[in-house]
Amino acid sequence: MFVNAKGFFLGDESLQVDKTGAVTDYDLCVAAVALLVDMASADNEFSGQELDFIFDAVSVEFNLRKEEVGDVLQLARFLRQQGGKIDEFISAVNENFDSNQKQH
Repeated sequence: MFVNAKGFFLGDESLQVDKTGAVTDYDLCVAAVALLVDMASADNEFSGQELDFIFDAVSVEFNLRKEEVGDVLQLARFLRQQGGKIDEFISAVNENFDSNQKQH
């Protein structure tokens, strides 16, 4: 799990990795949601339709229940506000998602 979230955004720690050194699925989910929230907020509005899309997409792509998506969304929004780490999120997604996953 994203146990070191605050440390990551404060610059003290990196993304959580598994035994092989790959970023964990949960961290990738948080990274993807943070990017989706960032894109949805680009126009300084975050509509209910955009929120519904994020809930549905994350639920399907990461096989999460709506409650779990809500928790991830809350964490992603908090972490996104900490600033300075979006580039690392983008790198994590680019390095770990194939082109098909990036399109969904």
